[in-house]
Amino acid sequence: MTPNQAVKEVNQLWDYKSDGPIDDWSFTTKGDCEDYALSVLKRIFGGSSEAKRALLKQDAYIWYVTTDKGDKHAVLEYNGRYVCNRTKEWHPTKEGMRVKEWHWRFPRPLLLLKLGPSEIF
Repeated sequence: MTPNQAVKEVNQLWDYKSDGPIDDWSFTTKGDCEDYALSVLKRIFGGSSEAKRALLKQDAYIWYVTTDKGDKHAVLEYNGRYVCNRTKEWHPTKEGMRVKEWHWRFPRPLLLLKLGPSEIF
């Protein structure tokens, strides 16, 4: 599936739900910003395992950011473009993302911790 098709499909199915005190990452169509990013990647790469591999191989990135309103947030970067559950469309630059500060890309060890090692290799 193309990145544009993936975002369109996720947007049609998306149901925002805050994780609460424990930040749980999943590839479902219900959740918060990290879940949105994972759901888009799952569709681009054809499955959860393939999306995990793409993140670990650094074919895609999830950024930890502070929004223009001061909230902590996650943004997906893929092929030099950016998307999140706030903008719901791909942007060719970081400037279109309504982000005040780009902190860091989630590093591989943290991705393994958040996503779990199963079905990656």
